[in-house]
Amino acid sequence: MPPKKRKVTSSSEEMPKKIVRKKKILVDEVIAPIERKETPPSPPERVFLSSNANKSSQKKHGSNSPLLFFIIILFIAVVGVYAYQKKQTDSVVSKLSTLENKLTGKIGEIEQGIDTAKQQAEEEKMNAIADATTKKYTSAKYDYSFIYPTRYKVMSVNTDIDETYKEQIVLMRASDIDLYADSLEGGPNISFMLYANPNNLSLVDWLTENKNMTNVAEDTELTETQIDGRTGYSYTWEGLGSADAIAVAYDGYILLGTGWYMDEANIEIRGDFQAMLQTLVLKQ
Repeated sequence: MPPKKRKVTSSSEEMPKKIVRKKKILVDEVIAPIERKETPPSPPERVFLSSNANKSSQKKHGSNSPLLFFIIILFIAVVGVYAYQKKQTDSVVSKLSTLENKLTGKIGEIEQGIDTAKQQAEEEKMNAIADATTKKYTSAKYDYSFIYPTRYKVMSVNTDIDETYKEQIVLMRASDIDLYADSLEGGPNISFMLYANPNNLSLVDWLTENKNMTNVAEDTELTETQIDGRTGYSYTWEGLGSADAIAVAYDGYILLGTGWYMDEANIEIRGDFQAMLQTLVLKQ
């Protein structure tokens, strides 16, 4: 049997089916799984202000510049005025302090001058009284001196008695001269005796080795004292009555002073003797 003839259709009817089928194949091929790759993030894009924004900002800052400049100038001016005022204040304080110191010094000088004037007036007054009530004895040969009250009389002055005994001066109160005129021992008196010290003994050694002149015993207590800036020794002794004594060395000599007051009835002599020692001046 002969084959059946196919019905020939127009190409326009067949084409869509083929095309559709072909497109389907193409789509299936395209839809096949595709490997994805991650791409790094792109850097941010720079954003530029528009020219209008820049102009607006510049205009805004520009409008504040005079005010800021004025504030800075004002601040500098205030600081400058403060610094100037502080400098002026410090200068005034310094000047006032200097003036105060000068015034204090001047006041001190004035006060010192007043005190000096008062002291001089007092000394002149005392000297005037002393001139009327005291006298001065001076050893011309051995250069020592002292002041004594005028109620005392110089009874005797002996010089160069021997090689050791160089000088002696004895003073008595005028009221005692007649009272003790017939006494073998004599009356209470004040005496100064000058001795040579050829062996240059210390004052203590000289006093203890010359007991017949000093009346220093083994139990005698020697007290250090100052006579016209020199170191001396004072002590007391008992014999024909009581006595105060003092010894001082100077210029190769020993000066021995004695206030022989005998008893308490003549206590005034002790005070007079101490007063004379205060005025004693030795050769320098």
